[in-house]
Amino acid sequence: MTATHPEYDITRTAAGADLNYHCPCGCYAGFALDRSVAEQDPESCCCGRTMLVGRDATKRLQAFLPADENYAFDEQTVEMPWGQPLEVALATPPNAESGSGGEPAAAEIATAHDPVCHMDINPATAAGSAEHEATTYYFCSRGCLLDFTDDPVATLAAEAAYDHSQGHHM
Repeated sequence: MTATHPEYDITRTAAGADLNYHCPCGCYAGFALDRSVAEQDPESCCCGRTMLVGRDATKRLQAFLPADENYAFDEQTVEMPWGQPLEVALATPPNAESGSGGEPAAAEIATAHDPVCHMDINPATAAGSAEHEATTYYFCSRGCLLDFTDDPVATLAAEAAYDHSQGHHM
């Protein structure tokens, strides 16, 4: 097993920055950095890759993950939009090579559609959910959840206009 070594797409947000990458499982995964929170919790992709950004990110991520699993770690220092270099740690679990994170195949489970990135995900392992007009929406990452909650009407309008035959991406 090898660590994922992505190039990060970094976008400034009102709270800080979104750091996203194209995960080998097919997701456009990432981390929503909130500068007002001293030590955020890690965020995970559907395949189990887990990411943390900030001071001592690798050390904190190692403490967060189960000690009995053999994760491969990628460490990078990236420059934030405001000029500050920050450590990014990405942990790849041993079962992530298949891109399934140990989950049953999509055909075996009921899936929900993430209206932000257009992925079909397992609601039981979703990174979050939100209610809008009596409907529950599920999200592959905290970043997608935050994008939706910022403007659910615009997100759902973009979702309705999206050509679903093209697969998922952001």
